[in-house]
Amino acid sequence: MKSNRPEVLGEGAVPMAARTLHTLLLSWFNNQKSEIDQAQWESVCSLARASKTHGLIALGLDQHSPAAHDLRQIKKAILEQNLHNLRWTVKVVALLQGKGIVTIAFKGVPRSHEVYGAWDCRPSKDIDILVAASDYSKACAALQQNGYCPQVSNKSVWWHKCLGEAPFRQEDLHSPYIDLHHQVQQPGAPYPNRLEGFFADCRRATYGKTELCTPSADSALLIAIINYAKAMRAGEPTLARLHEISYATRTFGDDELRRFLHLAKLQGITNVASEALEKAYILFPHDGRIDRDSEQFDVVLLESLAMTQRPIFLRTRLLWSWTDGRTPLRLIRFCTSLLRLLHSGLWRWIESKTGRIV
Repeated sequence: MKSNRPEVLGEGAVPMAARTLHTLLLSWFNNQKSEIDQAQWESVCSLARASKTHGLIALGLDQHSPAAHDLRQIKKAILEQNLHNLRWTVKVVALLQGKGIVTIAFKGVPRSHEVYGAWDCRPSKDIDILVAASDYSKACAALQQNGYCPQVSNKSVWWHKCLGEAPFRQEDLHSPYIDLHHQVQQPGAPYPNRLEGFFADCRRATYGKTELCTPSADSALLIAIINYAKAMRAGEPTLARLHEISYATRTFGDDELRRFLHLAKLQGITNVASEALEKAYILFPHDGRIDRDSEQFDVVLLESLAMTQRPIFLRTRLLWSWTDGRTPLRLIRFCTSLLRLLHSGLWRWIESKTGRIV
């Protein structure tokens, strides 16, 4: 079976499709239009889909380009899918609110609209709902009582404790997956250790008779950075996340940036936040001007498309580089994270043998 992931290339080899894709995405910052011939379009489109940026490239494409028609169809499909997911999001939130459960809809369609101001820029397949840990069992029960079938065992330690989430879905084949969270984490990657602020500072928007709560701008940026780290650790493209991080901070002044980095410090993810911001600004500077001859630019671009060879023990190296603090505190935190990762891996192995996870 052919993989959807981009081809891994040798060091310094940046394909033309990657440069063209980047140019199209940079149009969000410099408003420049480009033309693409049909032969080149196929490789660019394939790379855009693999990096989950295919909904973002229309802004940089000249409307008379041969690819314009294809992009209109892509945008239409994304719009239909996202509006479908938004309706389900509102439905699930209304259900949980009716049970007295405070919810936050994060990532997915609401986040994409908040960042880019449109419903057709980034496709979303799943719905992510965050509840307080004290409400998690009640929320799981409420979903099951209303026809949402759990996709994992209620006794799965790996899902409910290690990942801090569980997927649900109605038997209706048109239902998206509902990922119910009480944590925002991934074993082996940074995560916020204080979720109280997510609920205290959330933003509110009304859809029909339902009030949808989403994370504040700073909390949403933290989640984007966590998702960047998750993709880095898994060897997946990070281009879409870096574009989001840069575009979401395009109006930040020095005070706003210091405020955000202070929040990242309180949450224990300063190092990964600084790394993600640096790479985002290398690829997508807010003035839209970059040095494409820079070796640093080529390295970051290839890495963001998962086109670089992964060195040995990369995940362990990443975990160390993302661990905040000075020695010996940093070493203690690093060892704690390693133990969490080993604990998670052990439970995953045990439950894969007992059939609780597939």
